[in-house]
Amino acid sequence: MRIISGIFGGRAIQMNGKLPIRPTSDKARGAVFSSLAPHIDGARFLDICAGTGAMGLEALSRGALLVKAIERSQEAAHLIRANRQALGTTGASFDVIVGEFSKILPRMAGESFDIIFADPPYGKGYPSEILILVELYSLLAPGGHLVIEHFTKEQVLAAPGSLRLTRTKKYGQTQMSFFILDQPKEPGGAK
Repeated sequence: MRIISGIFGGRAIQMNGKLPIRPTSDKARGAVFSSLAPHIDGARFLDICAGTGAMGLEALSRGALLVKAIERSQEAAHLIRANRQALGTTGASFDVIVGEFSKILPRMAGESFDIIFADPPYGKGYPSEILILVELYSLLAPGGHLVIEHFTKEQVLAAPGSLRLTRTKKYGQTQMSFFILDQPKEPGGAK
């Protein structure tokens, strides 16, 4: 697996076949970043269930200002740090947080991200839980984008609130659901 584009484009991302992680395919990763291209430069990027860290590394390569990666596995977090170090990035621009997202996200209340990507284990209802937590703790900046990777047979519904599903894209048995946090309307209907 390699970083697709940006300043680290073509550089290898280390893998560990013994870890129970399912990296986002190069095709799906490329498509997600192509659709988010106008929003990456200078963005604050949160990667939930980060696995190898490929999504966060791709974001950093394409101009994200800050990446935070949440991963529950100590071994996978070590792999993310090794990938980060191989590229010469620091913890100041790419932070790895070890723990369950359900416990970490509430502690991040008050932080705001322009783009959030989540790739939780399939079939456990985590996508809906992530939507609720992101909304509850206001983790997405106004106008920000949330992308959740999930199994195509797993339905992801936005709770009544500010997050709006804009589109879905299928890649085999994987689906990407794209949400946006609408900008608040100014008095008088102007944006």
